Order: sequence, then C-alpha cells, then structure tokens
Amino acid sequence: RRTPVVEAVQQALPSVVNIGTERQVKVVYSDPFFRTRDNAFDQLMREFMGLPPVTRVERSHSLGSGVIMDENGFILTNYHVIERASKIQVMLTSNEIYDATILAGDPVNDLALIKIEPKSPLPAIRFAEDDDLLLGETVIALGNPFGLTHTVTVGVLSATDREARYNGEVLYHDILQTDAAVNPGNSGGPLVNLNGELIGINVAIYQEAQNISFAVPVKRARALLARW
Repeated sequence: RRTPVVEAVQQALPSVVNIGTERQVKVVYSDPFFRTRDNAFDQLMREFMGLPPVTRVERSHSLGSGVIMDENGFILTNYHVIERASKIQVMLTSNEIYDATILAGDPVNDLALIKIEPKSPLPAIRFAEDDDLLLGETVIALGNPFGLTHTVTVGVLSATDREARYNGEVLYHDILQTDAAVNPGNSGGPLVNLNGELIGINVAIYQEAQNISFAVPVKRARALLARW
C-alpha cells in the first residue's frame, strides 16, 4: 500500500495551504423609488438634478490553493487567486488560520507571492530541478477544489511544451499539461513528481475537454522569485 504516490503525498501535502479571499466591489444600481422609464433615463435625470448615483458595497468570496516555499511563511500561488482581494486568509494543514499580505504579483505568468507570520517554522516544499521532467511520468495535483481541503489527484505529465497566450500573443512555449484532475479551487496548488518535488503550479483547465489541465513550470516560478 505504501506506493511512491503515497510517499510523495506524505512529503508534499503539509506544504499545501487553502487560500480564502474577500473582494469589496462598489456597485452602482438603480433606485426603485426613483425609477421613471429605464436605467439610462434614470441616470440622465439624476445627472440633470445633480443627485449622486446610488451605490453599495458588495463582498464576494473565493477559494484557491497555495504552496509554502519557505519556512518563514512565504507562499506561492496564482495571481488570479489573490487579484483585487481586500482580505486574504491562509489555512494550514494544521487548520491554523493567518492573515496574509501580498508581496509581489505577475499577471502575465499568473504567479503571486504572499506572506504570513507563522508562530513556528512551516514545512516548505522542495523544488525540482529546472526541466527535470519525463513525458508520461506520474504526477500529483494537490489543492482545495471547491473548498475540499487536502485533495489529491493523480495523472501523468501529458506534455511539456504547450503555448501560453496573453492578449492574443504567444508568450511562452513551456506550459505543462497533465490529465490529473484539476478543478476550481485547485488554482495555485502544486503539481509534484513522485519525489514529492514541485514541478509546477496548477493554473487552469481546458473547459471544452476532460482531463486536460495546465501548470506553470517550476523554472518560471524560480525565475520570478529570484527577480522579486
């Protein structure tokens, strides 16, 4: 029963965290007691009469994953997980919860670095060597899909040279593809090999297909961390 997958999970899972974010969005809406014909005419009448727009603040919440890269509380995740967040909380495998601050973010690479202040040293994940990848090797996706903490899924490394596009332009040709199940909430979690080493950060799924997921390779994360 103690397969290489089990041993890799036991090594890597303590480094995986659950990230919860809160966003405050100011919404302009039409006052039903002032409405005359439609929203456009309502806005025109308000501007003509010098009345301020009716606004309210709405809060939205989302969940994602992250991976501890340093025992002092530095955590790597996807940029889109923490983008425009007014509050970030991190839950460890011990169920301890900490507030986090954003240190750096890169929307093009979809990577972000956040920081918590832990009470004691944290278990940091080990990074694989750049390009130490075997097509068809067993890989493991760890994360919190749909808020289901500490979820483990297994697949193979399907490809290592997929294109990444940004605003219609091809930026990279080294995105990893896997058939390990990745769902909303897995974003920012680690993709590891059978040594329990980080080879990528899970970032997206291909909506029109089954079992096609993508990850930012560890070499891109390492390069960004060196620059930050």
